[in-house]
Amino acid sequence: MINKKYLFLITFLVIFVSFTVAFVSLVFLNKITDMLMAIFSGVMVFSFAGALIIFLFVLSSYSYSKHLVYDSFHHLIDEVMSNNNLGILIYDVDMRIIWMSKYLKNTFKEDYTSKTLNSYLEFITSDKHSADFLSKLDVNNNSSNLEFEYENTFYEAQFWYLNNIVVIRNINVEKNYKTNIFQKRSIVGEIEMDNFQLYKSIYSDEQIFKLNKVLIDSLNTCVNNYDFIYRQYSDGKFIIFTNEESFQALEKGNFHEFFKIKNNLDLSSKDDVNLLDAKLTLSVGFARGWENLKEKLESAKKALVVAQNRGGDQVVVNSFNEPTKYFGSNTEILPTSSKTKINFITNQLKEKLQDPKIENVIVYGHQHADLDVIGSAFALCELARVKYKKQANLFMKTYDSTVARMLSLVKYKTKDLKIIEKESTAKKNTDSNTLIIIVDTSNPQRTDYPDSLANAKKENIFILDHHRVAGSINFCYEKNTYIDTTASSTCEIISEILYFLEGEHNISQVAAQHLLNGIYLDTSQFTKSMTSRTFQAAAWLEAKGAKAIYAIDMLKINFETKKLVNEIIKNPIEVKKGYFLAYTKDELDNDIISIAADEMLKVRDRFASFVIAKLKNTNKYKLSARGIETNVQIICEAVGGGGHFNTAAAFSEEELEVFVDNTIMAITSTGKEIKNESDFN
Repeated sequence: MINKKYLFLITFLVIFVSFTVAFVSLVFLNKITDMLMAIFSGVMVFSFAGALIIFLFVLSSYSYSKHLVYDSFHHLIDEVMSNNNLGILIYDVDMRIIWMSKYLKNTFKEDYTSKTLNSYLEFITSDKHSADFLSKLDVNNNSSNLEFEYENTFYEAQFWYLNNIVVIRNINVEKNYKTNIFQKRSIVGEIEMDNFQLYKSIYSDEQIFKLNKVLIDSLNTCVNNYDFIYRQYSDGKFIIFTNEESFQALEKGNFHEFFKIKNNLDLSSKDDVNLLDAKLTLSVGFARGWENLKEKLESAKKALVVAQNRGGDQVVVNSFNEPTKYFGSNTEILPTSSKTKINFITNQLKEKLQDPKIENVIVYGHQHADLDVIGSAFALCELARVKYKKQANLFMKTYDSTVARMLSLVKYKTKDLKIIEKESTAKKNTDSNTLIIIVDTSNPQRTDYPDSLANAKKENIFILDHHRVAGSINFCYEKNTYIDTTASSTCEIISEILYFLEGEHNISQVAAQHLLNGIYLDTSQFTKSMTSRTFQAAAWLEAKGAKAIYAIDMLKINFETKKLVNEIIKNPIEVKKGYFLAYTKDELDNDIISIAADEMLKVRDRFASFVIAKLKNTNKYKLSARGIETNVQIICEAVGGGGHFNTAAAFSEEELEVFVDNTIMAITSTGKEIKNESDFN
């Protein structure tokens, strides 16, 4: 139905037009009188004025209607956005806010119209640095996000840079949901009692029951305090299931529940003197972040292996998208008298050497090779050449002054140890028919040839080492890896391997002497890191013709070196009680720095010694660390190194002052009560 206003307007216009046409016609025909002219003129003026008034009235009504519609729509949109916890602000080219939605004014209780966007960001985020986010906006990326918290509620600001718009929405529900999902994600762990097989051989069934009970009671404490379950699947071995929330609580306490087990044993075994002497410790591996439970379990097993390879008494956490973390390592585990593992690796090595496809053998040791590397490499090369008729060579470029002196002596010169320095030769000789043995280190990056494994097959790589590893070993099979952190040296490990092959291979006197030299070096002439197996290996080597007097003579230093060592350690800094540090800008041989650290530790009431000096003919500084019942390995790891529980080292190309400061920070950040080993700056 037509609106009455418009009907009136149309009727008026029709009459007006009719009068106009009639008037024009009469004028044209000259039949109009003055009176008619006056009447027509009046009607025309009146009609025109009426038409104008009606037009303005209709225009006003139309404008009002449109404004009402616009206002209602604007209000509706604002309400819809507010009900959906969404706000919008618009800013100009000067970064000043020119309009804000009602939601933002009500939520943040301030109207920042005409003020700068920077000041608004500072206000709602309570962070003066949040405004820096604007300077980092990518002009090529129209959308960037910033999350912040205001009055215990989480918000997200979306910056539409090209449109000069900021959209702010409440993400509290979404955030809580994600957090809840994250906290309920499953985490798998594996626990193994260190030295359990050893305990079974020396303790009675009743005592073993007590050990198990102490461990189970500790796990039950976790069950009671956390969302945590476990199952024992073998003697001394457990599998754990927990969630992220409980894991974070355990991590925050540095997994104290797993490290206080020794105290729990002492409390429950006051009437059993033998058990009081037991070093009951655990190796624990956790895996987090993987969606697939099978992958998570495999990663937990790998973490457990890493914990054991690092000497036990620690927790290792493997994460899908974070670096591996290490906790604990407060004590050294007891060495085991079982030779099952060494027998297994001997058979693996023997099987590989017997393989007709293997044509040559390459041995690598760590940079700045010492007597332990030379002794191990010599004995292995002799075994490969003499017994299995393989081409065998040691590849090395750098070695210390003791090795240099040893290589110059006639009695150590032999065709069974060929040393090659060229890296191109190493790459050329490495193919699918090459057996590679890495000794005295488990990290190819710490050899003189970091790309040495590029052309080698994974099943043809072996690792024989006694140092604690710094992470998972993925470049060779676990069955080809033998890392015994309770062994004094790699030479001790090689001696045990050759002992198992005694009926098939007769070690030469020169090889036996090389091995004994390495043992004497790493035990500081039998003053540290020895076990019963070390003495057994040394006795067997003596029976094969090695002489202790030759080993001692090889480790002697001249008078000038003695003076130099005394000068370095004359005025050490006590970083904290019992931890002493000495450093110099002088260039020294690798072994001299180690000797200085050994000498500094010979003073009573010193738990650990650290010596830093520049390596001769390089731009590197070396840190040599020694400890007595103190884990110096994790201190060296904090500055990029590694090693053994009480013998470790690190290298750096930093300025001396920077390296010293970083070492001091690492020392002060740790000690006998180890927390997160990975938490160093």
